[in-house]
Amino acid sequence: MGGSKSKSAITSLNTQITNIATNIVQSCVVNTGQTQTVVSNNTGFQLGSTLSVVQTTSISSSCFQDASLQANLQNQITSAIQQTATANGVALLGGVGASQSSADSYISNIIKNNVTLSNIQNNYNTITQNQSVTINNSGEQIFSTVDISQGATVFAAATLKTVSDTGVLNALAASIDQQSTATTSNPLDFIANIVTGVASAISDSVMSMVAFVIFVIIAIFYLVSSGLSTDVSTGSTDEEPQGEEPQGEEPQGEKAQGEEESEDKKE
Repeated sequence: MGGSKSKSAITSLNTQITNIATNIVQSCVVNTGQTQTVVSNNTGFQLGSTLSVVQTTSISSSCFQDASLQANLQNQITSAIQQTATANGVALLGGVGASQSSADSYISNIIKNNVTLSNIQNNYNTITQNQSVTINNSGEQIFSTVDISQGATVFAAATLKTVSDTGVLNALAASIDQQSTATTSNPLDFIANIVTGVASAISDSVMSMVAFVIFVIIAIFYLVSSGLSTDVSTGSTDEEPQGEEPQGEEPQGEKAQGEEESEDKKE
């Protein structure tokens, strides 16, 4: 069962398709007979009478081979369905892609390949015989009687039946319901999504900043530690211990005594 929004849209579309077919086929209507009925009630006196004239019509068989009429009918029906899809925000139709152009192309191909005068004529003949029509769209089966005395009415019913048989109206109804559910389930979902996205971005930024600060601290600590170690190592290597006399130098007293002994020997 379809939703109320889809039912309303499809009902309106059914009316549009019926009017389109009725208007287009007017030039093909031919008179097939006229019935005149007189009802008189009296007992020797005329108390009252009823006069009715019924004009019966049908569709000229030549019109079912009119390529121009078929193209005009297809174009107007396609346009009506596309406008209904657009008005209800339907882009994904028949699983063909999430774009309006895809939906329009899908609708156009379905109508051109299936809503032909040959198929309409088959339904026309069936409706004329049964004096009724069964149509399935918007998730429901619609049965209605048809006044077969009016050819344009039968043609319109046959056209709507042919469009319905393609499944495009059911696909449209399902897409409208899906779109409506997605929109009304939580109208503030988009706000929640924005807040969640911003919070996630902020969280990621904070974590990145904390990681960077930790890295800088570690780097500074490493550099400072390396510098102190180098200074300590250099100081212990270059400086000699205090209080030790340099090796290889002769004591001053012993040197002077040696020089005096050398001079005595010379004398």
